Amino acid sequence: MDCPQGTLTVEKVKEMMNLILPDENGGIVADLIFSSFDKDNNGSLDFCEFIIATHCTANSSPEDKLHWVFQMYDKDCSGSITIGEMIQVFATLYENEGLDQKMAVERAENIFGSLDANNDGDITEHEFVKGCMEDEEMVLMLSDSSAEAPLVKDISACTTPTGMISLENINSSKSSG
Repeated sequence: MDCPQGTLTVEKVKEMMNLILPDENGGIVADLIFSSFDKDNNGSLDFCEFIIATHCTANSSPEDKLHWVFQMYDKDCSGSITIGEMIQVFATLYENEGLDQKMAVERAENIFGSLDANNDGDITEHEFVKGCMEDEEMVLMLSDSSAEAPLVKDISACTTPTGMISLENINSSKSSG
């Protein structure tokens, strides 16, 4: 059995990602997942953290998804995104798709320039979410709810990643609506 303790370790996720992604990108993607969802920083995702990650990435509002994406870009948890952080994520995504790295850098620089509203060289979470929400195509893409929600009940809001709606809030809004 691959996960006898009922948890996914960062090493196991990296191993799985390396089977489907080129070179070191599996490690980068696994690190991004763990930096956002391994809230107790123990190097593994327990069942609740895994379900929250699955739910948050599939069934949240576009704005909530953007808060999660911001955390993915903000690799050093500084509260802002630098051009270097954005280029690294874009380079990984483009390489995974077999696209030219130069295109990744150009795209990252263009997007960074449009999101850095005050031109201070950093993108705050507010700038990131606001800028992305002004892009109709982005909002439409993030609104795609074709995936079914996982069957989850009563997961504590204290384990919900920063900026994401808790499952408790989702359940209460569905019952009141």
